[in-house]
Amino acid sequence: MTSKPATAAHQRAVGHAHALLNDLADGGIGLLQAASLLISDLFQHYGLAEPSQISRDGSIIASGWPEPERTRISTWAQQASAPVT
Repeated sequence: MTSKPATAAHQRAVGHAHALLNDLADGGIGLLQAASLLISDLFQHYGLAEPSQISRDGSIIASGWPEPERTRISTWAQQASAPVT
């Protein structure tokens, strides 16, 4: 079964995620986990699979980013102590 984007226009999409403020303030894995949860909810609302750039465990998926963003995000991830796969 293949996944296709929704063809109907939606006026709004809602995402829900719970995160500890300390995890978000650190700007590393906790922030990426929260971002992944919210982005996944939005993607699924529009009929898309999960994002190919960030995993739910808080790691950056390098192959999901085109150049030069891949280099930039990998540099940021290293500075933020976030894993890159």
